[in-house]
Amino acid sequence: RGPPIAGVNSSFFNEPLGGAGDPRPVLAVAGILEDAARAVGSHATAAGRAIVLLTPGQKAHNREEQIEFGSSEYAVHVLGELWGEPPLLNLSDEKALQDALQALAAQRLMDAARDVAEGGIAVAAAKMCFPLGLGAELNLISAGLAAECVLFAEDASRALLSCAPEKVEAIEETALKYGLNAQPIGVTTGGRFAIRIDGELAIDGEASAFKKSWWQALEQALQTEPEIAQ
Repeated sequence: RGPPIAGVNSSFFNEPLGGAGDPRPVLAVAGILEDAARAVGSHATAAGRAIVLLTPGQKAHNREEQIEFGSSEYAVHVLGELWGEPPLLNLSDEKALQDALQALAAQRLMDAARDVAEGGIAVAAAKMCFPLGLGAELNLISAGLAAECVLFAEDASRALLSCAPEKVEAIEETALKYGLNAQPIGVTTGGRFAIRIDGELAIDGEASAFKKSWWQALEQALQTEPEIAQ
């Protein structure tokens, strides 16, 4: 017994632009939100909010990370290569993450939550800040991994949370109940977007400039002018 799956799209046989498309199975899941007042958005609400990374734990082998990195958006679009296997989805870890997020929302401990999906932590953090023109200062730990993996790896069952600084401890305690780690990694800012790895600056710039590149990506990829609404 679990949430109803309302629809499925396999997309195994798409062939855009005369070539085979990536297999991207998608499940549409329906649910009921009993109290709309407790809905949690996906973007940070103000500067000065803590940013917390929620994960099922660190991987034991860096080699596994390198193999899985070959299926990331960074590998495909920046390195121009594709290798290895996609990150494994552990259903127990995913359920723990979703249960924890529901508990945190019920306790009103977080302002926003965003899954770490395409583009990894760096992209998820940027997209969390984009809607209100915010920036962020993040401090990450490499644990022996290359900077690209730390920033752009797409491991499953991870989420970024935004919250009041005084609620971080309660989030950590709740996460532990579900077997998860809650690691404070930074704070939202007024517009500068910077990420440090082991204390060394890896990304630095205005969030508005990053947002512009992100917003125009589809247009540039299609190499067409946007239509002007009449």
